[in-house]
Amino acid sequence: EEGPGIDEAIWNTMQSTSGGAHNLILGLGNPDSVHDPLHRFCMKSRVDDIRISCYDYPNVVCDDPWLIPGATTKQWIADRIEDWGEGSNNYLRFVEGIAPDQADDALIQLAWCEAAAKRWGDKELREGPRALGVDVADSPTGDESAISRWQGACCTEVVSFRAEDASDVGRRVYREIKDQENPIDPKRVGIDSVGVGVSAINELKRLGVRVKHISGGMRAGPFLDVEAVPVKPEKGDEVRRRTTVVELGQFTNLRSQVYWRLREDLRLQRIALPDDPDLFRQLTAHTVRDLPTTGKKEVEAKDSVRAKLRRSPDKADAVAYGNWVRWRRIADDGHRTLQPKRDEY
Repeated sequence: EEGPGIDEAIWNTMQSTSGGAHNLILGLGNPDSVHDPLHRFCMKSRVDDIRISCYDYPNVVCDDPWLIPGATTKQWIADRIEDWGEGSNNYLRFVEGIAPDQADDALIQLAWCEAAAKRWGDKELREGPRALGVDVADSPTGDESAISRWQGACCTEVVSFRAEDASDVGRRVYREIKDQENPIDPKRVGIDSVGVGVSAINELKRLGVRVKHISGGMRAGPFLDVEAVPVKPEKGDEVRRRTTVVELGQFTNLRSQVYWRLREDLRLQRIALPDDPDLFRQLTAHTVRDLPTTGKKEVEAKDSVRAKLRRSPDKADAVAYGNWVRWRRIADDGHRTLQPKRDEY
């Protein structure tokens, strides 16, 4: 009962100990999202999944609230629509029996990702220099590495690949940076410097290239939102050249800040993404919460997301790093854009 609330380890234990041909597992509940254990169990090839909507209940079908006393009625459905709104996560979950695309506390919504994919061909978003975001793995058989390639505010592609080790990833990145036809400024290359990413960064240093280190566990820092739309000053106010937002102190660590910036850029329709369902699944799997003691925002830890997806969120990380180091246009008077100064990133 209530499959979404059962710990992943218990689901694994049930499945590993049900080896006989006569052993059956019945999972019940209302799925929290497409990422929860019940929904993933239902998607297995040997599982028959049955969805029971409240609209299928006998009291509703026969329009008789007393057919089964105390059970679901049309009035109950109408009350839930009034409380939650038709199409809301709770409505989908408890009325329709449908797994929502993302959890209630999801950092990024699937609709934002799909809208960003529709902007992929926008030439204006591709104005600007190239950038790379790199998530590093250190084994040819384990997790994959990933690279997101950017042109201006457009992520032109994100690819996963297997490399011999982290140093090999560093050499691949070096070749892209030094591409004679279309070189990349190393300051627009972001690599996670936690764990195996250090080896890739050190290999790049050995080759004479210094890239942006993104250490997720570090403290969040100041970030000027140079792309924010300027606010028209009221009469008598000092004219401001542009609107900036300093994010210092709002996040528990740099990883949370980097992912929140990606969230906002997607929500505000500032960037474009390739139409990649695997990437969207990884992005929407991340959750966020406000810590009760400090009020700071904390994005779900990578290990927790890995357990949910049963794989590393390599593409999502690569996109988040690329978005952090990409070129950003300065919003000025609404008619022209300027190249930001180096200290404005």
